[in-house]
Amino acid sequence: MKLASLRSLLLPLISLAFLSSMIFAQEKLTLRVANWASAEEVKMEEHIAEEFMRRHPDVNVVIESIPANYKQKILTSIAAGSVADVFLLDSPIIPALLNKDVLVDLKPYVEEE
Repeated sequence: MKLASLRSLLLPLISLAFLSSMIFAQEKLTLRVANWASAEEVKMEEHIAEEFMRRHPDVNVVIESIPANYKQKILTSIAAGSVADVFLLDSPIIPALLNKDVLVDLKPYVEEE
């Protein structure tokens, strides 16, 4: 059940990031996905990423696990202009990111079930 939950979360996020970042690109796209996952969760996410890449051979997905100091490392990478294309975050840091042109509203891309 946990794998299904991760898949239902990760695949749409990857798809949306891919569509919003370089839909017209001719070369292979590398999509960086950052999270604070445990080693076990990273294995599941890598499995999901492999399936996604099989279906989308023009995309290379790189899972970046940041198990310690996640929030600070994400904020630092945003300031440096090197943040991952997709990253998980909790709601307390969203207000700090709203005016930094980092977040994209995904509502227009998400289909209602």
